[in-house]
Amino acid sequence: MDKEELLKHKLIFESLGRDYFTTHSMPEMNCFGNVLYNLAFHKEQFAKDIPINPKVFHKYLAQLIDKKGVNYSYVWNEAGIDSSIFSKYISGKRRPTKRSLLRIIFALKLSAEEAVELLKLNGMALDENNLQDNVLLYSLKEGFSFDETIDFLKCYQLVVFE
Repeated sequence: MDKEELLKHKLIFESLGRDYFTTHSMPEMNCFGNVLYNLAFHKEQFAKDIPINPKVFHKYLAQLIDKKGVNYSYVWNEAGIDSSIFSKYISGKRRPTKRSLLRIIFALKLSAEEAVELLKLNGMALDENNLQDNVLLYSLKEGFSFDETIDFLKCYQLVVFE
């Protein structure tokens, strides 16, 4: 994404009201604002009102991978996740951190709806009051690649995927 394109998206993003992130084409996302998450990744926090169901999570993740027509090795390579760790995610023996899950979401090029559902099934959410989460959601809705999302996050001095 060139600087002009980046600036265009930054202006669009900044002009959007809060309603865009809670109601724009995804009414089921109204609930994510009720759950606060800190995406600083110093300590993972999980909401008490979102059920964590790793059995459903790993099945949904496998279903999404199958739907995208890619194999597991493609996902772990694109996401930069060790294969042994990724196999634990797929088998339901371990839950990914939010950072790892976001890497998987971008590796699979999931829609915003699929990403929110995958996060929810893993007991996570995006916070409408968090700039970083809003930038991520905007990037997903606009279909940004992983690299474009990194560039866009850097516009706001936000770095997630290091």
